Amino acid sequence: MSQRMPKVNELLRSNIAQIIERELEFPNSLVTVTNVDCASDFGSANVWISILPANKTGSTIKQLRGKSNFVRSKLSALIRLRRLPELRFVIDDTEEHASEIEKIIAQF
Repeated sequence: MSQRMPKVNELLRSNIAQIIERELEFPNSLVTVTNVDCASDFGSANVWISILPANKTGSTIKQLRGKSNFVRSKLSALIRLRRLPELRFVIDDTEEHASEIEKIIAQF
């Protein structure tokens, strides 16, 4: 398997995280880019986002999805790819699932 896709995914992840941190404001929310999974044809990329506190998830992800073109335009100024993928922001709820599993295990 080529090492290019993992490198591109990490490059996208770090730059998207930087753009969100510096260019966008989410009052009383902590937004973290946990992973990026770019399609092999570079047509789209799923951007996995963790949002704290959990009760702000809906409004924050809605704002972020509305700003996806802005993030993509800023991204195009930072990195050079032949084709810059469309960004799809997805909630990463891995932490919530891990917490639930830990609670179940602690009961035993």
